Amino acid sequence: MPGDRYTSRNGDNAIPTGGLTLPEADSTITSPTLTVSGWMKDDTQVSSGQLFYKVSGDWTPIGPVLTDEKFSTQINLCDAGIPDGKFSLSCR
Repeated sequence: MPGDRYTSRNGDNAIPTGGLTLPEADSTITSPTLTVSGWMKDDTQVSSGQLFYKVSGDWTPIGPVLTDEKFSTQINLCDAGIPDGKFSLSCR
């Protein structure tokens, strides 16, 4: 090693990424049950993710903890208390 120094390669080298594939952006939902699909990726490992929704204000977790890099889950919008109207979905 140059100068007797070694840089450890342990740890995470990239920011985790992901996205939602369903529902499509600006979709009109007419059913109380919504299928949400997407993907998560990291250079080391994805241990879990969580869906969130926002009507206004803060993001609120919704649905189960996601553990598969490619996921699909059913969300009951009525059980979650999401009112009629526009809302946003995200995965973290």
